[in-house]
Amino acid sequence: MTTEAWRGGINMILYGMLFKKDLDEANAAITADAIIEYRSFGQGPKFFLDAIQGALVTNTLIMTDEWAEPPHGMDELRHSEDDMRRFLALIAENLRRRQPWPPKPDTGR
Repeated sequence: MTTEAWRGGINMILYGMLFKKDLDEANAAITADAIIEYRSFGQGPKFFLDAIQGALVTNTLIMTDEWAEPPHGMDELRHSEDDMRRFLALIAENLRRRQPWPPKPDTGR
């Protein structure tokens, strides 16, 4: 991915984590499930794995001002840059471990 081409995919993941307190293995697995099953992320697992890998190899700030402040001042939802990087690495590990991925479900539309 080109410079910050990963930002859109990462922002989608960050949005999904907005109200999650724990950036743990369980939430990483739930997020990977949603990505693989196209439940909340329509772009699919390759897009998000590429985005995560692109973000993790750079020193560019992931938790920008837009994401660093917790919603509604709920300090228990504050996540550091290091915490989010570890969490994204857990998601990537889950995605890689589950390859080959199933095809995108047919929505019948």
